[in-house]
Amino acid sequence: MREFKLPKEQNILLGNFTKMIEQKLGKENYLVTEQDIANKYKVEVDEVILKEKEAIPFEVEDSPKIRRAKILNNFWTKGLDYYKENNDGLKSNFTDALIVKNGKMLFLQRAKNIKVESEKWGLPGGHLEKFLSPKKNVIKEVKEESGLDIIECKLINVRDVQGNKGMKIYYFLCTPADGEVIINEDEHFQYKWMSIQEIKDTPAEDFMFDLKKYILEKLLGIKNK
Repeated sequence: MREFKLPKEQNILLGNFTKMIEQKLGKENYLVTEQDIANKYKVEVDEVILKEKEAIPFEVEDSPKIRRAKILNNFWTKGLDYYKENNDGLKSNFTDALIVKNGKMLFLQRAKNIKVESEKWGLPGGHLEKFLSPKKNVIKEVKEESGLDIIECKLINVRDVQGNKGMKIYYFLCTPADGEVIINEDEHFQYKWMSIQEIKDTPAEDFMFDLKKYILEKLLGIKNK
């Protein structure tokens, strides 16, 4: 757990201080760490620390450690509302992943209840969140949507979003670690590993927007006949 430096006049024995916090908040609440929160909400530890710093006022409430413990406990029990508020769910750019394994590419079929391009095949990815780099964002999105961990990730292309001036999509070629695909059923209802021939054989209207043509011609350099 990260430590704050206490002013000299507040520098009491750590054992007594910890005991005081545990009595005030409860031992389980106090022992929550930034890593615990990052794991639970699938965000970066640095993001939790950044928002924790922003939430701690200059005025000391009891002590910096008690204030920090309360903030971490609030993040843990109520969810990272600050994270959603600061990202708004929708941002100007996107990141998509071409996940290749054994000569096949991973596609996810969008859930029926999604308003835009429902039941169409798409790549794992999503809106670029303001606190993340495109690379960190795509790794996070892949984990959330497919359950896969990415061991290597390389930016291969950037394109403008059709009909949305200034909005871009960052495409990454990603190598996954071994593991089973576990889709997020709120967003997708099935997945499929497709070879290049299977991509060619699947009707273009089954993919999101112009994704089939763009993957084959722009990203893979293959003319779709």
